[in-house]
Amino acid sequence: MIRRCQPWLGTLVDIQAQFARPQQAAPALDAAFDMVGRIHCLMSPQHADSDVARIHSLAPGSGVLVDPLTAEVLRSAEDFRVASAGAFNICFAPADAKRERISARRAELRIRGRRVWRLAPVRLDLGGIAKGYAVDRAVTALKAGGAVAGSVNAGGDLCFFGEAPHPLYVRHPDSPAHPLLVASVKNAAAATSFFGSRTTNLAPGGLVDGRTGATVCSGLVTVLAHSCMAADALTKIAALLGEKADALLTRYGAQAIRLPEPGLDFTGIA
Repeated sequence: MIRRCQPWLGTLVDIQAQFARPQQAAPALDAAFDMVGRIHCLMSPQHADSDVARIHSLAPGSGVLVDPLTAEVLRSAEDFRVASAGAFNICFAPADAKRERISARRAELRIRGRRVWRLAPVRLDLGGIAKGYAVDRAVTALKAGGAVAGSVNAGGDLCFFGEAPHPLYVRHPDSPAHPLLVASVKNAAAATSFFGSRTTNLAPGGLVDGRTGATVCSGLVTVLAHSCMAADALTKIAALLGEKADALLTRYGAQAIRLPEPGLDFTGIA
C-alpha cells in the first residue's frame, strides 16, 4: 500500500492505494491529486477565477457556463435541497443583503447542462458536498490507473475500495484522544461532521438550517453511503432532520450514526 498526502480542500487529503504493478502507482496518484486540485480550484470562492466566484459576480437573472464537474455538483446539491424540503441548501444571503431569508420552496439557481443562472443575490457554499465529490472522483482516477484497493480521506470524508473490510473510527471533540469504532466499511464511503454548540479544535459551531436560517446543534453525525458526495450531504440532512431523515437515507442506501453532545461516557474506550 502506497500513501501520499497533499493539502487541498481546506484540509489534508490522504490517499492510500495498492497496485498490481508498481509502475502504475505514480501516474495514478498524480491523476487522483490532479482531480482533487481541479475541483478545489473550480469550487472555491477564494479563487477569483473559480466557477463559484464567477457565479457570485452575476447579476440576478444572468447566467454563465461552468465546468462539467461544477455543473454536476450543483445539480446534485439541488436534488438534495428538493429531497430535504429545503433543509440542505448551498445558497445563502450575503451578510449585508437586505432581503428575506433564502426560500426553502424555490430554487435560487437554475442549471441547464453547463449553464447556471443566478436567480437571486445569493452566495454559494459548496463545503457540504464538493469535498465528498472530490473524494469520489479521486477514487475513480485511482481505479482507472490500476489501483485494486485503497482509500481517500479528505478531513473525515472518505471512501474505501477493494475486497477487504476496513474499521471506521471517528473522533468526538469531547474526547479526541479516544477514537470511536463505529462501523466496518467495505467498498463504501463515509462522512463525519460535528455540529456542536461549542467551538473546538476540530469543528466550530453548529449547522444552519436552510429552511429557517437558524443554527442547529446535533452533535457528531456519521453517514455511510455508496458515494462520498451523498454521505457528505446526508450528514447535514441527518443532523437537521433527525429521525425524519431516515426515509431519505434509505432512498440513497445510506445509514446514519449519531453521537449527541455533551456527556458521552468514554470510559474504557481504547
